Amino acid sequence: MLTVGTALRAAGHEPVIIDCQIEPDWRRKLAGEAKDALYVGVSCMTGPSIGNVLDAIGTVREHAPGVPLVWGGYHASLAYRGILRERWVDVVVLGPGEAAAVALAELVEREGGLDNTASLAAIPNLAYRDGRREISLRGAVADRILETPYGAVADMNNVLPLDYTLIPVTAYYTDRVRDLSYLTSWGCPHPCGFCSEPKTSLRRWKGLPPKRVVDEVEALWKTYAPD
Repeated sequence: MLTVGTALRAAGHEPVIIDCQIEPDWRRKLAGEAKDALYVGVSCMTGPSIGNVLDAIGTVREHAPGVPLVWGGYHASLAYRGILRERWVDVVVLGPGEAAAVALAELVEREGGLDNTASLAAIPNLAYRDGRREISLRGAVADRILETPYGAVADMNNVLPLDYTLIPVTAYYTDRVRDLSYLTSWGCPHPCGFCSEPKTSLRRWKGLPPKRVVDEVEALWKTYAPD
């Protein structure tokens, strides 16, 4: 979420990240923030946290029913057809979400929503309903789902340094450990069948330049003093 938030802030938007893991009153905060949002994005891994995402979607629909909803991340990248056909959200972001998140914000600013399928077609890494229905070989009728061209991370040098001021870093510390996450690479070259990486990173691995890693880790150490 920090990568998406960093990209949005760099493009001139003001993202708000709400993490139900550390926000005891996250539903109330989400209800308030959603009313003035261009759109609300949700994300989770496959597993119990899906329940929190569905709860968040319900909160937004109750308190800000006109605000577009977007679902991204690992689970959505694999289960996007079911998510869209069950009409949980308007759009699903597949794989890397930074460019798509910014483009979606610009689209809502320009057109007031995410209803124009022609405009959505111009944004990479998306899946959406195009308003038509399709019939499967077994005779089932369902919403037709379209995907835009998939774009992986091209050059790690162009990935912005994560803006950790978007989250309360020390709220993740515990009495046992002051733990801070920092990513030095993207993707994975292996074809493991139990993992989503072969689909989301297309079995490509890319790392940050070593000097940048050292400089950023040093800055994080001096600012937050993690263990």
